[in-house]
Amino acid sequence: MCALVPQLVKLEKFTTRSFDPKVSLPSESLDLYCAAMSKPPVRSGGWGAGRQARSDAPNVHNWVRGFLWLDAAIQRAVNLQDSLRDELFLAWVPPDERTALTTMLYSREGSYMPGRGHVERGFFPAEEYAFRARPLKPGSRILLGAAGTGRELVTLVDRGFDVVAFDPCATFADAARFVAPQAKFIDAAYADVVAAAENKSGPLAFLNDEAPIDGIMFGWGSLSHVLPHIERVRLFRALRKLAPQAPIYASFLYRPETTDFTRGRARNALKRIFTMLGAPNTSEKGDHFSPYIGFFSALGRTEIDELANESSYDVIHFDAGADAYAVFEPHPAKK
Repeated sequence: MCALVPQLVKLEKFTTRSFDPKVSLPSESLDLYCAAMSKPPVRSGGWGAGRQARSDAPNVHNWVRGFLWLDAAIQRAVNLQDSLRDELFLAWVPPDERTALTTMLYSREGSYMPGRGHVERGFFPAEEYAFRARPLKPGSRILLGAAGTGRELVTLVDRGFDVVAFDPCATFADAARFVAPQAKFIDAAYADVVAAAENKSGPLAFLNDEAPIDGIMFGWGSLSHVLPHIERVRLFRALRKLAPQAPIYASFLYRPETTDFTRGRARNALKRIFTMLGAPNTSEKGDHFSPYIGFFSALGRTEIDELANESSYDVIHFDAGADAYAVFEPHPAKK
């Protein structure tokens, strides 16, 4: 109980209501409390005040100090492991192999399957806000990328849209076909959009010849899985070619601009080492690799604006909430 008394004194100083020791302390502790309160107050400034404050502090058990030291050491090791994983995969895995690895990791996640609650959630609030910012008429034709197991797809179909959806994960694609058989679903990735636009090849080549697309939607967080920046620009230019009048509704993982983003000395050192060793790729700000969701890039408002400017779009809606969203409108002067 003696160790508790200084904490109670501190609590009294930081509460607006008076502290009544008779309410929360047993009778045998009242003398200790009163003795503590009867000490002359310590002045707020000066060397003597600091020494007094330290001498009044309770002793810390050796096992507590030891655990805190071990905890800090483990955290540093984990951070080093994260840095090594990020730089190793980003430096040595070619961009054209990243989608396959990311798809394999996602396919292990059974919680996305129908009947597990995810598909049944429908649109997230951020998606509702995005479609309010740039409404589409019922019956409009929408291209839905990275559609997963069909959460967004079911909502779009229920609202009367004509949807062409695609996803590279075969398991997810089969689930989406089951929950929304009315939609046209293709086994394809974002790289196939580029192939369709640039070479009129691949599983999405038919988009060049069918009815025009009125709107384009990126599945949950999927814009962040397109990296590096040059590949995002290439994809947006391909979409502009395939659907010159269609707005883009893009979901991504957000990195706040106010965050003091630092790569850390370990990541910077690893990046330099891999570059000297001849690594074919390099990482960009916000790039990471997760053993659960694969390659991704956390994007800030600056990256979103740069993407729009370099691919002839205007950002007409930006939501930095829990599920970040941006709506891109084709620039009328740049077709």
